[in-house]
Amino acid sequence: IGSSTQLGADSNFQQMLADLLGAHTWRNHTFIAGARYYTTYEGQAPLQSRFRLGGLFELPGFAENELSGQQEALLRLAYMRPLGLSTTFPTYGGVALSYGGVFQDRVEIGWEDLLAAGSVFLGLESILGPLYIGYGHAETGRSSVYLMLGKPFF
Repeated sequence: IGSSTQLGADSNFQQMLADLLGAHTWRNHTFIAGARYYTTYEGQAPLQSRFRLGGLFELPGFAENELSGQQEALLRLAYMRPLGLSTTFPTYGGVALSYGGVFQDRVEIGWEDLLAAGSVFLGLESILGPLYIGYGHAETGRSSVYLMLGKPFF
């Protein structure tokens, strides 16, 4: 991904995105694991092109997209299972753990600089799409309550 003033853009920058995501269901148990590394490796991306974290499944405890930077590193684990609370709309319960952060420069990224966060959630497949309600807490002491409609789980 990139932008070039030679092509009429306002800024020059180049970015690379790498995502790994896997899920496995065993009986009624679903396990999800993911890793992400996004980098602006040339130039400085403008505000609208920076990478963002925060929300129920991406560093819970922070508001949706609250954190932004030129670099992003994120590890995620989640577990969910059907609850059977409704025969009309399937319901799920689960927990999610995140370890990551956003940074301005690649040299700032280190294991000691990443944040740990976790969430518990309930999901419902409604006629409007997936509906989630959850609570998240980050090691910084930040906590948030979430109500999300239509966003995919991961």
